[in-house]
Amino acid sequence: IVLDVRTKEEFEEGHLPNALNINVLDSANFIQQIQLLNKRKNYVVYCRSGKRSVKASELLAGSQFKHIYN
Repeated sequence: IVLDVRTKEEFEEGHLPNALNINVLDSANFIQQIQLLNKRKNYVVYCRSGKRSVKASELLAGSQFKHIYN
């Protein structure tokens, strides 16, 4: 699953096909949204420069996700 952690506006400007958008800067909502995801799936996490995707990957790992690729 491709996880785009940029803002909604950035996502709407362009994104990878079939990407799921969850804004990591909206911390409370990000945590709520990732709890709805299947923790056994593989997640490829990306943003614009790599900074937010590192943060998102750490939050995913802290929530017991096992297969995270930044």
